[in-house]
Amino acid sequence: SKEPIIPIMENGKTRWFVVDPKLYDALSSLDVYRLQGVTGLILEGTLGRLARLFRAGTTGFRASFGLVWNMLRDPQTLWVNSQSSANGAKLFLAWMRSMGEAASGTLGGPESKVYEAFTNLGAQMAQPLGQDIPQTRLATRQVFQGRVVRRLDPRNWFGFLQELFQFPEAAPRMAELRTLAQDIGWEPGTPMTLGQSLQLLLAAKQVTTDFTAAGKFSRAINRIVPFHNAAIQGPRANIRAAKRNPMKFATRGLQLTVITLFLWWKYKDEEWYTQMDYREKFLNWHFPIDVPEPTLVRLPRSFEVGMIFSALPEAFADSWYRQNPEAMTEWMRTFYETSK
Repeated sequence: SKEPIIPIMENGKTRWFVVDPKLYDALSSLDVYRLQGVTGLILEGTLGRLARLFRAGTTGFRASFGLVWNMLRDPQTLWVNSQSSANGAKLFLAWMRSMGEAASGTLGGPESKVYEAFTNLGAQMAQPLGQDIPQTRLATRQVFQGRVVRRLDPRNWFGFLQELFQFPEAAPRMAELRTLAQDIGWEPGTPMTLGQSLQLLLAAKQVTTDFTAAGKFSRAINRIVPFHNAAIQGPRANIRAAKRNPMKFATRGLQLTVITLFLWWKYKDEEWYTQMDYREKFLNWHFPIDVPEPTLVRLPRSFEVGMIFSALPEAFADSWYRQNPEAMTEWMRTFYETSK
């Protein structure tokens, strides 16, 4: 039924309750959404299954994406979108620490208080594959399972592999939770108020792409179109950060611009740079190293922030330089002198 009606089992009897539509929508978003009706079952079993397999194959079980490339993009997004007052060094150290704690918790090792708060609040559902994990069913099954049984139970293996390949995704969210906790006065391991829990949960979700955020239409379409909602929520995280504190967002973004322009200026005339494909230039930073042997290092830029604050200025600068090298050279010299 499309009506806001929910069943509650009590003493072997089912009682039905009509609830407020907004409350019904909130309750229905607590777990993975499923398409409704006979048509929904057919779509879930065909296009839905293909979409889940595609997401798992391209992001979830693609180790290079989750464990390397996307991991290198996350600190940039954290730096620009963070709500906390922590400076760049503190944010980076918090990210590094959170990376280790996320790995330990995922592999069944010691769980830090921040990791416990992250999982207890349900923030892990905001991760890319969270939309494909039946969270309520999984949590119910694991209530009476110890760590050893959780790893041995075959029903948990697929979910474990999903969490393993996307644990770096938790690091920027945990870093945001950790640093914002200091601003709002919550000490990890102590009770938190409802207001603190909501603030920390939303911050951990929204510091990067929040895969739990979706309207009725997008929530349904995302079941059969692999990355429909991600294309909306990624830019939305940046727009939200820009609206919250425009000066902070612009200042931190322009710092990426400065790094990009100086790196471009250093290597703009190198043969490998002039012959490089534009897409490769715009998606990554490049610089050569000689240890242990001559190698061109590629560091991926975050998608939305990198395109705005890195790729676009580099495209303008390179185009200007190729057309009028003297003017561009003088501008760079003046820019460097005024930046000292």
